[in-house]
Formats: sequence, structure tokens, C-alpha cells
Amino acid sequence: MEARMNPGLGRMVFGNLFLVSAVFALMAQSAPETAEGLVKTGNDYFHQGKYELAIQAYNRAIELKPDLGEAYNNRGLAYSSKGNQDQAIKDYTQALKINPKDDSAYYNRANAYAFKGKWEMALKDYTQALALNPAHFRAYYNRGLVHFRRNELDLAIADFTKVIALSPRDADAYYQRARCYKKKGDKLKADADYKKAVELKPEYARMSYE
Repeated sequence: MEARMNPGLGRMVFGNLFLVSAVFALMAQSAPETAEGLVKTGNDYFHQGKYELAIQAYNRAIELKPDLGEAYNNRGLAYSSKGNQDQAIKDYTQALKINPKDDSAYYNRANAYAFKGKWEMALKDYTQALALNPAHFRAYYNRGLVHFRRNELDLAIADFTKVIALSPRDADAYYQRARCYKKKGDKLKADADYKKAVELKPEYARMSYE
């Protein structure tokens, strides 16, 4: 539906629009805050990179509704983006106390552990996230990176292969699997995966896969 302009009514139409806008603005000011609305506000700030404002919004949401796991999980992401992995882990843990089946909280906590170099704990959480959501291909991908870091090449290859099965055009998975094959001395498979990675994402042509 589109608004149509009648030249003779233009002034009245715009005048009514201004009045309606003022009424809605007044309603918004007087409307009570909700925890869910504050989480949405926090999410908007987060996506704008305004992490401190996002945290403030999530704080207020938690004050209003202390059992809102989403607020803890998302606040954890904001803390993690600010580099505060310890506080992020506390928030993800609280989110999981509220909802033990939240695969995203396990995944996010695994990422925070990985940032801190706590590989065993990261692997445990990635695996739990996958138990809850077997289609979570980013959990397979990140778990594969941890396995590669630990020189567990066959496990890493298995994870990157699973990513490719779930997301066949994932150039990053082909690239990382190429690195694994290269490290294992399987040049034929490494070259094939690297070629596929470049086909899907040409910028990989400027990178080696050592």
C-alpha cells in the first residue's frame, strides 16, 4: 500500500501525519520497558558495534527479568567483543543454568574458552552444542580449528568434512581441510581442497595453506 498525494489535501495530510507522529512519540515515552524490548535494543546496539550501550540495555533487561537467558547470552557476546572473555564466560554459564539446552550458549562459551587457549573446555562445549544441534556447522568448523591447533589432524579433517557436507560452498572449510592434508603430507588431497577453496573464494589465491 502506498500513500497518494492529492495537491488540494497535501497540507492536511502532512498536518495529520505530524500529529500522528507526535502521538506515537508520546506513547513510546510513556510505554513501560519490557525485558524483551530491552534485549532487542541491546541487539541493535550490538550490531552497530556499540557494545557498552548494548551491555547497559542487557543489564536493564536482566534487572526486569533475571531468568531471561537470552539477555545473559547476548551480554556475553558483547563482553566477548570487548575482549572480556572471563565475564563473557560467566554470562554464558548463567544462560546455561537457565536453559541447559541452549546450544548457542554452549557454542559462544566454547569460542570464549578457545580465545583463552582453554582447548579442552572449548572442545567439550563445541561437542555439547553439536549434541543439541547437529546442524550447527560453525561449531564443527571451530572445533576443527581447535583440533588442528592441537595437531589432531584426523579429527580436524572429520570436522571440516562435516562442515562441507552441511554447507558445500563453504570455502573456509575447504581451505582449512587443505591445511590439514598438507600437514599430513597428503599433497594430492591438499591441492584439490585448496583449488576448491580458491574457486569458491578467489581471495584465497593470494594465501598459502601451510
